[in-house]
Amino acid sequence: MNSGKSIQTTISYAVFVLSGFLIFSPLHKSGNLPLSLVCSVITSAGMTLFTARIFSLKSGSSGNHSISKVTLSISASILSLFSVLMLLTEVIKDVAYIANRGVSLFYYTVTALSLLFVSFCLCTSSSKGIYRFCLLSIIPFIILFMTMFFALSTTKSVVFGFSQTDKSLTEPILTGIKSGLFFTADSVVFCSGFRDYIKTNSGTFPKKQFFTGFLVAYTYIIIYNIFTALIFGRLTSEISDPDYALIKLIRGIDLTEIISAVRIVSFLIKSSLYIYLSSANLKNCNAFDKFKEKNVTSFLYLLLPATFLFLAFFDKSLEYGAFQHMIYPITFLMSFCFFLSAALFQKK
Repeated sequence: MNSGKSIQTTISYAVFVLSGFLIFSPLHKSGNLPLSLVCSVITSAGMTLFTARIFSLKSGSSGNHSISKVTLSISASILSLFSVLMLLTEVIKDVAYIANRGVSLFYYTVTALSLLFVSFCLCTSSSKGIYRFCLLSIIPFIILFMTMFFALSTTKSVVFGFSQTDKSLTEPILTGIKSGLFFTADSVVFCSGFRDYIKTNSGTFPKKQFFTGFLVAYTYIIIYNIFTALIFGRLTSEISDPDYALIKLIRGIDLTEIISAVRIVSFLIKSSLYIYLSSANLKNCNAFDKFKEKNVTSFLYLLLPATFLFLAFFDKSLEYGAFQHMIYPITFLMSFCFFLSAALFQKK
């Protein structure tokens, strides 16, 4: 595997992991950040090893398990749509918060349709287009990482006592496990969607580059979280958006749009790849092989606005973001369906 391709694999996987972290990060709410970080690293490392194992197998069974294929493909697609909808809701909430405005139905609809249109264009550009976008997305992540250190210019001292040791250890352990699963459980989507672009010259799975990407991503996550905790101390878990608060500390110029930009980019990566893989899996099923893949993709994207408009019009009692806490189990279940599909039905 040449050095250029190795670096691309490392960067793309690091960006993919970080995309989840910058949208949903339960680590910010941990009562014991060091313990949560340790549990998160262990959990993610286990998921990364498991993913590498699945995709390093020499061959899989293509079989004629049409019912199983259809069931897994439909289940993964439905779960991926719910996951995308929750990611979209979170991103719009954050963007509205940074813009200092509330989220009305009109604002949500216009913003959602704009983001989904860009995601759709990216998705229909094939996995190669998504992969290139993923590589270029390292730029805003680097800018954000470098920018956060300027917050020290307005900080007189740092706080080292950011662990609430008087509380139970169960909460930070569960927080670490939850974050670890959320950050890396969907690595199967990355490996399946970008299989042709990350494999070595001999056609094997790039384990070394994959794990290097994991280390790069978690180095970023650990430094970012510890730095935030050093600035805000125990108040970190009480702040509604610690990322926004951190950048807001910088004097002289308002750079908070960087947070919005990174989260929007993160959403585009996740959503386009989730739906791309869902469409590809459905197209490979006998029940959907008569449809063009672009038509399947279009149908999946149309279901997203239809779903949130249905909820908005027919259940006005629901608060904005009422289902956001479901992102963690849904992402895990979605990833599990894609894992089974990759392990049982896809030939290497």
